[in-house]
Amino acid sequence: MAKIKRNKRRAVAVLLATALTWAPSAALAWKPSTHISLAEIALRDALDDGRVTIWRVDPRTGAVVGRLGDYAVDPQILSALRAAPDRFRAGVVGPDAYPDIATGQQIIHPRVAKNAAGVVTGSDAWLEHLWGRTYGEPMTSNAVRAFVSGYLVHAAGDSFAHSYVNHYSGGEFTFDPATNAARHLVLESYLGKRAPTEAHLPASIDGVEDFIYREMIDARPGTALQARLLISGETRPLSIPLVFSSLRTRLEGEVASYEAGLAARSGLSQVWYRMAHGPRVAYCRRWIDDIDRGLKAWPEVSAEVAAGVLYYPEHLDTSGAKRALEEYARKHLWSMAGAPDGAVAVAYLPSQIARAILPEAIREQLEALVEAPFEALLKATTSMNSDEWRDYLSNPELHFDRVMDRGTAQETAQAVSLKIFNHEQLGIEDDGYDHPDQRWTVDGFPPAFNTVQLTKLSFLAPDQLREIARELGGDLNTPVGRNVMLGWAGSLDATSQWREADTEAGQAWFADPVIFGALFQPHFNAP
Repeated sequence: MAKIKRNKRRAVAVLLATALTWAPSAALAWKPSTHISLAEIALRDALDDGRVTIWRVDPRTGAVVGRLGDYAVDPQILSALRAAPDRFRAGVVGPDAYPDIATGQQIIHPRVAKNAAGVVTGSDAWLEHLWGRTYGEPMTSNAVRAFVSGYLVHAAGDSFAHSYVNHYSGGEFTFDPATNAARHLVLESYLGKRAPTEAHLPASIDGVEDFIYREMIDARPGTALQARLLISGETRPLSIPLVFSSLRTRLEGEVASYEAGLAARSGLSQVWYRMAHGPRVAYCRRWIDDIDRGLKAWPEVSAEVAAGVLYYPEHLDTSGAKRALEEYARKHLWSMAGAPDGAVAVAYLPSQIARAILPEAIREQLEALVEAPFEALLKATTSMNSDEWRDYLSNPELHFDRVMDRGTAQETAQAVSLKIFNHEQLGIEDDGYDHPDQRWTVDGFPPAFNTVQLTKLSFLAPDQLREIARELGGDLNTPVGRNVMLGWAGSLDATSQWREADTEAGQAWFADPVIFGALFQPHFNAP
């Protein structure tokens, strides 16, 4: 029994280490709390009178020169925002939390998913899928629609924040070279520490759990999830929805093969066939049930982790996340991986039937997921252990000049000192971190201003976007689409995705230079 408890604690430790160390870290250019606070500005603007103010920018100077106009929020979106603002905020955290951080970082953020035509369009394929399954369905609840609107807003924030951070890091987050990961970690953490403070705002997925399970987790054969969305380029993905949906499909194949063999026999041959293979198939059926129950429970676990370690990491409280993960491991994780109840060894040990069914490669994948040597992986890829990694997250100002103000293997990485970054980028007087109360402002920090502006645009129906284009003298022949956030975001981690006309995802409506220059501030010398 002691061995069983030790092994379950190991599973919990791995799940928690992933949540605590990965979640508030490298690929999250805006911290979740910043995502929420920026989205809240647009939300309040929309809710007060059903309209949002769009600001006009001087394309020559990048300065905000006044109000372009007040535009009516799409009625369906407005109804959802009014009915369920807390679900909207949960959606704003997006793939940093739902369906979970590993799925978000390995599958939803990068350019791997495919659209309905089978073309790799990455993140956009997910956004199109979620939008179509909510605003494209007349009976969808306001809670679900609010969540999906928030999910699109997350993409709006990532588009500008990652473009900004990539300028200094040398490109999208990668462990090779390790200096890229270090730069992402330090700069993103520092931006979070200098972000304007915001009172805690309620966020919830109440009433959205089944949608998350059905549209983001439950990848059954023949569904869009299985065929083109829940796929990964990773050798050993850590996505629980992907790993266990794939395993369930394999087990269902075992059951189908048995049933076909049974139907092809009769009499004594059928009796002997049932005796020989029946117990194994009965085990598979129970195993499938275990996976179904575990995947169904996953959204609520992700919500607990988000509440404890994602929404406001500066006030980290891991107790709820620990309880949720301990319960999940006890109730679901081990049985989902094929370990027999009450018979778990020191290391992951599937039952004899599971070993007979699963190829070695799949057993190794499950072992990596259940026992994942997180500390060794972190050390091998970043040359840092988890304590050093957390110090970069907690005290980025102590590492800023050493990490950011030097050359790297990536020539595109822009070196900058803390003093110059504070003065020229954040607009604060502090030479270092002597005055932590000094914060960047939304109006004084272009990535933040642009995030809020694009968030407001995402609330508008196509007719309002066309009105903006007419007002600005933009190209009226450019397709607007169903929402301004659809049709172009190939990767939430990449730079300036809105203007990548050569990508399969397409180019954004606002990429028209006339429109872009009048709506968004340049981050540096060019938009």
